[in-house]
Amino acid sequence: MQVIPVIRYSLEEDYKELLPLIKEAVSKALPDEEFEEDKIRTLFDNALLNEDYTGITLLIDGEISGYVLGLLTDQYFHSKKIAYCLSIYVKEEHRKYGLEMLRSFEAWGKYRGAKTLSISSFKGLSPEKLGKVLNKMGYSEQEIAYWKEV
Repeated sequence: MQVIPVIRYSLEEDYKELLPLIKEAVSKALPDEEFEEDKIRTLFDNALLNEDYTGITLLIDGEISGYVLGLLTDQYFHSKKIAYCLSIYVKEEHRKYGLEMLRSFEAWGKYRGAKTLSISSFKGLSPEKLGKVLNKMGYSEQEIAYWKEV
């Protein structure tokens, strides 16, 4: 039987199923940090209510298997719009659909007037593998971020 993925904008009723996926992604990205659901809820609500945010959901056989959360804003050093992919995650068994999820994010960004698309990864989430995929899609490394706990 052929599996047909459905990629669509997130709906309010997706939240309950998305939350464990988001928690899994956050715990892999920042294993030493406490998960704060209220922050995720605010981000999700913005994706539903604010046109400068997006939530994109991947469904496989009617079950949620991945998501993208993104934000559109002016770049901080000029007024060109930039679409930031704040978080993307696809269940391990459905990772082959990750590229389609990224393309959906790109389409949203372009539609909203973004001149630049930005996707980053945390060290715990295989940034090298993601980098290879992004390079093939035409992305190039533009910045490296350093963090220090104070």
